[in-house]
Amino acid sequence: MIFKLTAQKMRENRWRYLLVSIGLIIGIASLSIAFGLNNGLKSYVNYINTKIVDEKKIVIGKNEEITSDDIFKLKQNKNVILAQDEYTMTAKDAKSTELGKDSEFNVKSVVPKEYQDKFAKPSVTEGKLPEDGKKEIILPMSMAKKLAKDKSPNSLIGQTVNLKFLAKDEVNQYPSRWDNQEFKVTGITEKALVGEDFAYIPYDTHKDIVKRSRFLGKEADIPTDNMSVYVKNKEAVESVYDAFKKDYKVTRPSDVLKELTNVFKNLNTIVLIAAILILIISAIMIGIILFISVLERRREIGLFISVGATKKDIKKLFLSEALFIGTLASVSGVALSVVLKFLINPLVIKMMNYPVFEPSIITCSAAIIFGVVVSVLASFIPATKAANLLPIDLLRRN
Repeated sequence: MIFKLTAQKMRENRWRYLLVSIGLIIGIASLSIAFGLNNGLKSYVNYINTKIVDEKKIVIGKNEEITSDDIFKLKQNKNVILAQDEYTMTAKDAKSTELGKDSEFNVKSVVPKEYQDKFAKPSVTEGKLPEDGKKEIILPMSMAKKLAKDKSPNSLIGQTVNLKFLAKDEVNQYPSRWDNQEFKVTGITEKALVGEDFAYIPYDTHKDIVKRSRFLGKEADIPTDNMSVYVKNKEAVESVYDAFKKDYKVTRPSDVLKELTNVFKNLNTIVLIAAILILIISAIMIGIILFISVLERRREIGLFISVGATKKDIKKLFLSEALFIGTLASVSGVALSVVLKFLINPLVIKMMNYPVFEPSIITCSAAIIFGVVVSVLASFIPATKAANLLPIDLLRRN
């Protein structure tokens, strides 16, 4: 009986309830998106940790040049498997007349083949990694598109490209020059949000070009203030960190991820706060609408009470209206968020190659329950007021 009356009243005042529901739908959709983003961002951080940021790699830095004694000290640690010097190197199309940073891209070295199964390596969308000692390169997608021009970036694989390389001396600030080299493209790296997109060449080839760019002889040592240290397992990271943190600047995988994780958390917090504010406003509106409904239906309430309806029945009448509003609006809000998934993820994939919005049954159910609870709580005060009205006063006034 109560639910029939509720359905009847909602049909009679459908436009009023629809306007109230819109706010709740937007709030629940935002909440569902926040929950889905939280899921997706956690997955993305894990993806970065395994695919992009090597969880077994530590960067050792120094305010001055790293010496052979430093390298010997690093390699003596029982947990260190490989120590490679790091150099900053940029490249650009040798045929291009374009100037500025937009025409350049950064180049890193790939760990030797014997270590590639032990440590993280660049994620290649097409092709393969360059072979040790060869003049081969895998290009970032952004640069591959520029070099391919009107063709597919993948058409570059197997082709030879003419590039200029520049390796600045960040330690001693000695002069350096652009060095022209021809490289065979063996693959294309996938786009990632972390930092910049890099090209990769073999480690020994990388060192040879650095020497040429810095006017150094083949047998000369290359000044550097950074070393990449690869440890035997991720559990050994903290041990190596503790061993060298007093004498060097040590950057762990967790340090690399910390800033990015904080950015994601702040983004998700903003969405969550916006959703909560919308829900609070929606709850207030539901309360106001039900208060108006109580005032409009005083005669009806008086008749119900006079024919035997209890306070509990009257309260149920208004609570059921809120329950209907909350359920319909919450389900609609979650449905809207799922539809938005197919708009959000394609845009995000273009930027960071990963679908960060991952709604699940649990998050969708949580959003629906939250919306229903908010609606019912918002109706308690007007429902209680209606239940406490005296039938004689109601009938006399009407």
